Amino acid sequence: MPMTRKLLTALAAPLLCLAVLAATALTAPVASATSYYHLYGADTGMLCLVQTGTTDAVYVTNAACTSTNHSAYWAVPAENGQGQVVNEHSGMCLTANDADDVYMGTCGTNHVQLWNRIKYEAGGLTWDLYQNVHTGTYLWITSSLGVAVPSDTYGWDYGLDFWVT
Repeated sequence: MPMTRKLLTALAAPLLCLAVLAATALTAPVASATSYYHLYGADTGMLCLVQTGTTDAVYVTNAACTSTNHSAYWAVPAENGQGQVVNEHSGMCLTANDADDVYMGTCGTNHVQLWNRIKYEAGGLTWDLYQNVHTGTYLWITSSLGVAVPSDTYGWDYGLDFWVT
């Protein structure tokens, strides 16, 4: 009898661990997959937004639009929603400041990284405007193939703030 009891005790410990793991797996939340998209300038001949490696620089180009370069893919808020614009490659967030600059920063809870994605429709076409919560201004493509959130858009080409995914 003592040998049987030792054998049962030795077998019970791994089975108990397995039962605890199975119960935890069944109650653990399921992680949702994040979708990433190219973010195209709608009025620029299909230029897309790209982060420069893992630096804080961001620009637009047509060279990366057809590639699998992960620096050209972004997680964006739902249409007519608010959230961060996150680069797939670096995991960094699109950030704006009061000097009209747009750059990449470590994602956090600061409102300089929150964007309103506003659906806009006209003439049978649909695109989005990205409005920074902190500045209240829109993400624009500059003439130097950069991006900015200008507080004064007088003289800027209409449509350079239109984006499609």
